[in-house]
Amino acid sequence: MRILYLVHSFNYGGAENHVLDLANSMTVMGNEVYILTRKGRLAERLIDEVTISDLKMSDLLFPLVLLRICRFIKRNRIEIIHAHKRLPILLASLAGKIMKIPVVATVHGQPRIDLRSPFSRRFPDRVIFVSRRLLNGKGSYREVGERALFIQNGVEATDPAENRDPASLCYISRIDRKHSSVIGMVIKEVMPEIIKFFPGISFHILGDGEFLDELRQYGAKFNAEAGREACVIHGYVKDVKPVAARAGLVLGVGRVALESLVAGVPVLSVNSEFLGDFITRENYSFFKANNFVAAGNDPPDASRLRDLILLYLSNPGGFREEALALRENILSDFGIMKISGQILEVYRQLSAITR
Repeated sequence: MRILYLVHSFNYGGAENHVLDLANSMTVMGNEVYILTRKGRLAERLIDEVTISDLKMSDLLFPLVLLRICRFIKRNRIEIIHAHKRLPILLASLAGKIMKIPVVATVHGQPRIDLRSPFSRRFPDRVIFVSRRLLNGKGSYREVGERALFIQNGVEATDPAENRDPASLCYISRIDRKHSSVIGMVIKEVMPEIIKFFPGISFHILGDGEFLDELRQYGAKFNAEAGREACVIHGYVKDVKPVAARAGLVLGVGRVALESLVAGVPVLSVNSEFLGDFITRENYSFFKANNFVAAGNDPPDASRLRDLILLYLSNPGGFREEALALRENILSDFGIMKISGQILEVYRQLSAITR
């Protein structure tokens, strides 16, 4: 099949990494894959057979962008469009209607944002949700009805690292306002307390974004007080998996949690909205259904976050054993070829209907 992926930009982020993996795996499975996006650093990790073209999507230039997408579809004889996040979903919805080809949309964030437009709710042939919490929630997007599907992000297998630092914490994300608020809390309020009990602790931040300079300032102040580089801000890293695999504990949700657990690294579920618990075999079903987000929990606060990290540091070996035990569940449930196969079957069904 000739598949077109639409995503706003191609730097680090859950949706962007998902498109990267889908494009590569769909190509390996014998499909002809195209991506329209604002080119970014993730393009370096695409296999050679994937065609990526630069497209700046903006609400201001909406008619011109839509025209260009339609021309691209016609020129490359695209058979299906798969769009991710708000503006690409709206553009794909209209382009698919105009060009008479199927459209699949994936909601990675809040449906009220990604499916804000009535066209985004009415026109896609299938709408994929990566979290049951979002799929089963309330809102106008419920009009999607039977076109809604629950298919989560996939992950490539990563071997557990032999050389790890049990006393290292790791946070991997796009450095936007929401993520930087949590990271800033850890640097300014949590780390100064933890380092009193565990002088060898380190905190590693991976990712890029508009709040990176602000975090560097927090990190520099903390390091000066600690007398060493205990807070390491890596910025953009081409492939975060090897770094995450060597960490003692990863703080995060969604794809970050997946990629850490598949490498046998313990994960504490936390983002700007919810502070949860360590992901274990006991609570795996809950976290699996909710994209590893601690849905329904309270927002993060420095005191509880500190106590949870201290709990991990009191027994890092035990938490490592639990994460390694979970690894087989992750590989079985979230292997990228399995997830890509499910999505490819959706494409094939829609293609058969429109012929």
